[in-house]
Amino acid sequence: MPKRIKPDAYLFLSAYIHSKETKLVDRVRLDRMLDAHSTESALKALEEIWSFKFDIEATTAAELEPLLAKRRSEVFADLANLAPDPAIVDAFRAKYDYHNAKVLVKSQAANSAADGLLSSSGRLEPTRLAAAFRDGDLRSIPSAMAAAIRESVDALAKTGDPQIADFILDKAYFAELAELGVRSGSEFLRGYVTLAVDVANLRTAVRARRSGQELTAALIDGGTVTAERIRSASDNAELLALFSSTALKSAAESAAEVLEGASLTAFELATDNALIRYLAQAKRATYSERPLIGYLGAIESEISAVRIVMTGQFAGLEPSLIRARLRECY
Repeated sequence: MPKRIKPDAYLFLSAYIHSKETKLVDRVRLDRMLDAHSTESALKALEEIWSFKFDIEATTAAELEPLLAKRRSEVFADLANLAPDPAIVDAFRAKYDYHNAKVLVKSQAANSAADGLLSSSGRLEPTRLAAAFRDGDLRSIPSAMAAAIRESVDALAKTGDPQIADFILDKAYFAELAELGVRSGSEFLRGYVTLAVDVANLRTAVRARRSGQELTAALIDGGTVTAERIRSASDNAELLALFSSTALKSAAESAAEVLEGASLTAFELATDNALIRYLAQAKRATYSERPLIGYLGAIESEISAVRIVMTGQFAGLEPSLIRARLRECY
């Protein structure tokens, strides 16, 4: 049985997080950035919101990424030091370990450098992971992840298809995410993981049906709607009906338009908004693990919103076009 940490253990952390929530980049602050006269002014507004000085000035989307990574890594490190249960923070950090694994596997196959693409937001220090991968000695890496890395390397060598390698690592990531949810003893985190699996599967299914691809290798177990039921859906209507009584009802309705030829934008917005709405329930909790989970997800959403705004500004897009791409705020 997972060790259940009493809500009282989260008294200080919950109060700390609720104070931090007021400083998240919300829609008002995003509008302030959008209305700035230059990208430099928008970044200065962001520095004031986040209360730190950027080490470099970003003038391109590529230069922006280290600034966003700094924000994420600092928050993750801060909360990891304060959290009574590290499994909760690890559940949000794990994605970046698997991102790094994908980068290393595909960079090796392409005989290209991976250094500039690795994230420092994971549990594993990226240079340590890269060295273990390069030396072929993965004993210091969690066993399930190490097994997935080996399998993905073999699959890519045999098929030449990097998407197959991604599928293998994605399945390992979601399996570990589910394990972290169980280990935390948090029903709220387990619910988030289940919804994240549903989102991944619905997106995969819609894209596959839109392009006429097979679904077999890409679907993930652990969602409200099983992978087998998704595979067995005979047509688009039956597929979308599977999600009609879930938190992805609105996303399924948008998916119907996508399968008729509409853009993916509104559909992807709807799936992201479903995750944010789930996490936003945590704001009603006075103290427990829920505020921590909600805030970790809110940081990811905040960074995504800032990326959309700044990338649009770098590209010279009209503010109205950028606003149309923004997800709901936490």
